[in-house]
Amino acid sequence: MTDAPPPDRQVSYDRRALVVAHLDAHPDKTHSWSGRYEAVLREHHQRLLDGLQRLFGFSLDREGWPADAAALAMLFRGTVDSCLALRTPGSGFLEGGLIIGKLENAGQRGEHVLTALHRIHDLTEQSRQAHLDILATLVDLAFGAPAQRVVTSADLRAIGVDDTPPPFLSEYFDDY
Repeated sequence: MTDAPPPDRQVSYDRRALVVAHLDAHPDKTHSWSGRYEAVLREHHQRLLDGLQRLFGFSLDREGWPADAAALAMLFRGTVDSCLALRTPGSGFLEGGLIIGKLENAGQRGEHVLTALHRIHDLTEQSRQAHLDILATLVDLAFGAPAQRVVTSADLRAIGVDDTPPPFLSEYFDDY
C-alpha cells in the first residue's frame, strides 16, 4: 500500500470523473491482470467511487436514480454496458513488443496491419469519449445541481478517502 498522499496533491473531480470512477469500479470491468494487483486496483476504484458519490450526494447505482429519471437510468446502464464492451484487437495485452516487431519486419503487409490497428485504436477511443459524454450528460439531466459540483482530493481526505492511485503493476511483478 502507499503512504499518505502529500498534502499538496490536488485532483479535481467533476461529474465526468464521477462517471469514470463508476466505470472503473464496475464489476464487469475487465483487466489484463489478476491476482493481488487486480484486488488492490479494484479496492482503490471502489473506495474512490464511494467517496465521490458521498460528496456528490447521490449514487449511480440502479437504486440511486430519481424515480422521475427511470428512463434516463435505463439509457445510462445501457451506455455503461456498451462502454465497458469497447475493445481493440490488442486489448488485454500487457506488452506487445514482440508482435509489433514482427509486423514492422513484415514489410508492406505488416505496415498495413499496424495502420489498421492504430485506426481501430483511435476509433475505439473516440467511441469511449462519446460514451463518456453521454453518461456525464445523463447524470446532469437526472441529478441537476448536485451533478454540477466539483470536489477535490482535499474533500475526499476530509471524509477519510485516499484518492492516491496504487503503485503501478510493476510493483506486483513478483505475483506473476
